Amino acid sequence: MYRLMQPSDRAAVVALWQKERGDTAEFINTAMDRFAGEQNVYVAEENGQIEAAAPEVQRQVEEARRVQKEQSKQPEHHERRNDRWM
Repeated sequence: MYRLMQPSDRAAVVALWQKERGDTAEFINTAMDRFAGEQNVYVAEENGQIEAAAPEVQRQVEEARRVQKEQSKQPEHHERRNDRWM
């Protein structure tokens, strides 16, 4: 059965996403919270188990990946002068 994700599905969706895509739980939760939203994730459920999940807004999930990658490149300790990282 295909349906929209419910809050109670979150742990199963995160586990499935990690297994299939290798992303961290932190990334997945950020992607769902800031970009996709639980209300925009479809799941396929079979015999009471989540077998597949698909964010309706794949472009937004890819944007979350890009943002995460950019943030990981910024230095932890920095000074800001003249709008440039020093």
